[in-house]
Amino acid sequence: MQQGRLDRGAIPFGEQFHEIWRLAVRLRKEELMRRLYFFLFIGLISLAWLAPLRAGAFGNNSLTIPKVGVTFFDVPFLPHSRPWGIARQWTFGTSFMQAINYRWWWLAETNMGFGKLTAENAPYIGSFSGGAGIRYNIFQEDFRPHFGVVLHYLHLLGNGVKDMPLNLGWPIFVGLKPYFGLEWLFYSEMALSIDASYAMYVNINEPFRQVLHAGLSFAIYF
Repeated sequence: MQQGRLDRGAIPFGEQFHEIWRLAVRLRKEELMRRLYFFLFIGLISLAWLAPLRAGAFGNNSLTIPKVGVTFFDVPFLPHSRPWGIARQWTFGTSFMQAINYRWWWLAETNMGFGKLTAENAPYIGSFSGGAGIRYNIFQEDFRPHFGVVLHYLHLLGNGVKDMPLNLGWPIFVGLKPYFGLEWLFYSEMALSIDASYAMYVNINEPFRQVLHAGLSFAIYF
């Protein structure tokens, strides 16, 4: 028994220290691996739980009902050779989008507008507008800033058209409408959007016209 103690005591202190250090390092590595496996497991469970929500948030189609806004015709900083004779029109409409790859979307929209000529005792004047174009989502999270461009059509309606200070034998305009906005996905398949746009139009008798538009919309993804 005494000889055994002498044999164990014969191990140099340095080797004992290194053996204890290697054991501590091995235990530490095993603890780190257990924690890593735990966090990986939690991460996989979280992704599995969030996947249905995110998939629902990015349905292939989107329908906007309603879409309300205001179109500004005669704006001081948008020069015209002759004014429209309309201060603004309130608009109501709808739009449809279809995903290309969840950043790029096809877009089609239509709106009805109602306003009044700026002249005293002037009649009301309506409009029908619509177009098709593309939209690009900068981010794909709950808050999605975006921009796009639409090939746009504007048709002024009503007896008030003849009282406008323009030479409009045919009150139809065609042009481009670039826009930008922000969409907030507040539920898995529902979103609110605010958009602003600038439209440039041409007409047979009026070669270059401009308007501004701002709108608020509610969309359902499916």
